[in-house]
Amino acid sequence: MIIYALIASGIAILGIVAAAFAFSGGGNGSGAQDAITALREAGCTYQNPAPQGRTHVAALPKGFKANTVPRSSGPHSPQTIIYGAYTDEVPELNAVHNLEHGAVILYYGPKVSKSTVDRMVAFYNEDPEGLIVSKHSKLGSDVAFVSWAHVARCSKFEEDLASKFIDEFAFKGPESCKSDIEQGCFRKENMTPGNG
Repeated sequence: MIIYALIASGIAILGIVAAAFAFSGGGNGSGAQDAITALREAGCTYQNPAPQGRTHVAALPKGFKANTVPRSSGPHSPQTIIYGAYTDEVPELNAVHNLEHGAVILYYGPKVSKSTVDRMVAFYNEDPEGLIVSKHSKLGSDVAFVSWAHVARCSKFEEDLASKFIDEFAFKGPESCKSDIEQGCFRKENMTPGNG
């Protein structure tokens, strides 16, 4: 009789915990949804396609077609980009490796104004760990925020939108550390300017 009461109590507690988890949005899901909503309300497009693999290659395989522009996953160089703000376009083949580690790349098109690029670099300088700023030839007058399998493309740069994207999607690549004690993975503090 006591065993049945304990089992029934345990089931009831599990039910309450499961309900609380479900109604809270489960982990950081509601925060991610809030960021996506804010991006879309600002006129940005948002994509979260299935990752296209993580193979290290010297060049993209013949016929490879990226599922996002800029690329957010897929075959990439074994060499990363050194974290920093660039005036020239960084090779996507290398940049995707940074995304795998959990980085975010703030891209700007060749038609984006110098004043906007300056604002992006100023934003980067406030907290540069895990960030890269780079031109991207296929963006025209748009900017994009890119992490592993997440791309937001906007017609203008807004610091609060970049912050929301970073807060929700940075440091969550497949090689990012998932806990403070995990080893052999990448943390924000490993992604400082000048490191690759």
